[in-house]
Amino acid sequence: MRPLLRVETLFKVFGYREQVRRLVPQLRAFLEVEVKKNKEAKEHRAKLVDLLVEEFIQFTAELRNLPEGWSQDAECRLGEAEKCWLDASGVPEEERLPIDTVTERIAAGFANWLNAQLRGKLDFADPEFKEWRDCVLAEVKAYDMEVAYE
Repeated sequence: MRPLLRVETLFKVFGYREQVRRLVPQLRAFLEVEVKKNKEAKEHRAKLVDLLVEEFIQFTAELRNLPEGWSQDAECRLGEAEKCWLDASGVPEEERLPIDTVTERIAAGFANWLNAQLRGKLDFADPEFKEWRDCVLAEVKAYDMEVAYE
């Protein structure tokens, strides 16, 4: 894993991961043809989203294991929340955002990214954004708590 340099957002790189490139089209195809709102359909949709969230947590965990301070490189163009999430110890203390702000922005970024990936025949708005955001927010917070107590 290399530092994210010369990209505006971590989602640009995340979208190229093999597992993500496989899962997003599967989710899009399922949502385009699945009109039933039954339990099985909801569970399958949730499973695909959960797999994307797991991949996202794995991706960010790999980036968080890079040497401290990589986000301070002049070629790092990530936003403050992404820098704080991925390289918390490397961001000067006076520049760090509160952890709740960071996790909210990371979760919102994931939800926006996923909605953008699924657009086409589908029209996603606030309900899906909230669903994706809440799903990833829970995992981001859980991961952050786990790391804090290691």
